[in-house]
Amino acid sequence: MNALLRKFPLLCALTCTAAASTLAAASTTPSAAPQSTIDPEEARDLFRKDKSVFFVAAEFLYWTVNEGRLDYALKMDRPAWSSTVASNGIGRYQNADFNWSPGVRVTAGYFRAPHYWDMFAEYTYFSTQGRNSSHAPEKEGEFLNGTFSQPDPITTPAIALDKARSQIEFSYQNLNFLMSRRFHPNPHLRLNIFGGLTSALLFQKWKVHYEDVLDQHSKLRNMWKFEGVGLRLGGKVDWYMGWDIYLTGVASTGILSGWYENSSFQLTNAVIPGVNNARPMRDTHYHDKRLVYTSQFMAGPSWQKAFETVRVEALVGYEMTIWANIHEIYRTSLSGPTAAKETFVNDSNISLQGFTFRVNVDF
Repeated sequence: MNALLRKFPLLCALTCTAAASTLAAASTTPSAAPQSTIDPEEARDLFRKDKSVFFVAAEFLYWTVNEGRLDYALKMDRPAWSSTVASNGIGRYQNADFNWSPGVRVTAGYFRAPHYWDMFAEYTYFSTQGRNSSHAPEKEGEFLNGTFSQPDPITTPAIALDKARSQIEFSYQNLNFLMSRRFHPNPHLRLNIFGGLTSALLFQKWKVHYEDVLDQHSKLRNMWKFEGVGLRLGGKVDWYMGWDIYLTGVASTGILSGWYENSSFQLTNAVIPGVNNARPMRDTHYHDKRLVYTSQFMAGPSWQKAFETVRVEALVGYEMTIWANIHEIYRTSLSGPTAAKETFVNDSNISLQGFTFRVNVDF
């Protein structure tokens, strides 16, 4: 027993030494690396913003045109207050309408990284037309009235119209040379601020044909054209929503200075004493230099994917464009050759709207 007690301090010392060695070894063993908390989507370069690229885009447009002041007839839906005393218009206006038609837009440019600016050219072409007709009402005391001079504007009482037809054509061309600065407030958002030169050519031809109950005809042609150059400023945003889906929006505004022409021409075959039907009953021409304002808005979802060597975008959007100070229809009062001719100008904005389908490739 005494021998065991004499060995106890030695055993305690050996035990403490072994424990200390174990703790020291444990403290020098490297610990496991902590798990990463970075979102894989955050780590992706969604916009390839650090790589210089060329880019091209092709867009298919399916648009229509809306204009006011395109009334060519007034169709009565109730009798006038008198069959002999003059009255104002009664009934529903018959207006020229445009069809939905295809168009194209092409873009080509270069993006310079890592300075985040690009430059590009963009060309848009769109044309459309429309046909409308109206026949005289069948009820007694109701008539079809022209809003321009009818085939025989002299005879009293006026000879009633049997039918009226409208045919209208419109074309639109727009060429832009723009520069843009790209901003990336966060990995999921890209903002482009762009500006530069813009040019446009807009043309419209409108024909109205009247036929009265005596089979007399008149043919009217209204035509205008604007061509000009100016400045355009705007912005574009691409907002990543997940699963390679983005919300894309574009807005821009511009002002152009250019040349405007407007003409109106009308012939009739009505047999009127003292009238030479080889000459037009209406033939006016107007031209000036003017400022024109335009604005554009487009928004829609897009699919965008960055691959190893290219980045692809496919978009379906709805686009609206407004042009002001272009569309005008000139009318004049009817009087003798030496009398004054009062001019009545009907004007309205031109709006183009419809679907835009775009495919863009960065390479």
